[in-house]
Amino acid sequence: MSEGNRERTQVSLKEGEVGKRQDVQLMYEFYTDLRDEVNQSIEFQNKIVIGGGVLIGVAYGLQFSGILEELTMENPTLRLIIAALPTVTLFTIALWIVEQSRMMRAGHYLHFLENKINAELDGVYLTWENWLRDGNTSVYHDAHYVGQMIGYAVFLYGLAVLGLWLYAAEFLGVSIESMQTLSFEFNSLAFIYFLLTLGLLLYLARYTYLIIFHDVDEESSFERFKEWEASYAQDCAFGFTYQNEIVHMCERSPEESKSDS
Repeated sequence: MSEGNRERTQVSLKEGEVGKRQDVQLMYEFYTDLRDEVNQSIEFQNKIVIGGGVLIGVAYGLQFSGILEELTMENPTLRLIIAALPTVTLFTIALWIVEQSRMMRAGHYLHFLENKINAELDGVYLTWENWLRDGNTSVYHDAHYVGQMIGYAVFLYGLAVLGLWLYAAEFLGVSIESMQTLSFEFNSLAFIYFLLTLGLLLYLARYTYLIIFHDVDEESSFERFKEWEASYAQDCAFGFTYQNEIVHMCERSPEESKSDS
């Protein structure tokens, strides 16, 4: 077989494999790209937590071992370590939320893609995201959430609260006695920084709670996604033929879809 005939045969085989299901092929390629994004996000989360944990751990080690106090007597500028602890912890939490929400956003759409590809191929081929949402999973699934809650929520937020307390004691003169008498400084930039950091911590805690204890509501159903898809086709997609096809596809009942196949 000549080189030209071999190339034409390979092209025809590829077209035969895809056939009229080029749309499914494109969806599957997008599906694999999103899976790669999820894996990349998980890798970034691990780096963020490890990097932030090392910095915060060293700072607390210096503080509680008494080494930092000795060093600050010789070099007062090292008090910046205590001043930076709340900020570093908040920054670590914020970066983790960004990557975690990025991963969950991709997984959310992967769930729709799984259902759409399975519906188009009239079979059960992709099931990972649906399996995760089913709830009937192994103990490892529950262990993931427990580890997430302890490793991120309890540990990071515990360090953040401790960092704020150390900052308040060091720079605002806050103690149990001063809190009872309200004898610490209110009118200072240090106190404004403390309130700002505390407010940001509470703001991030809200989203951390939503991430860890998230649930799939009715608005996230595949039926609602198909309604959105039909609306998008009518408003944004070009080509009357495509619009009519996708609207007809979204309006078909499962029985009609099976009979057409």
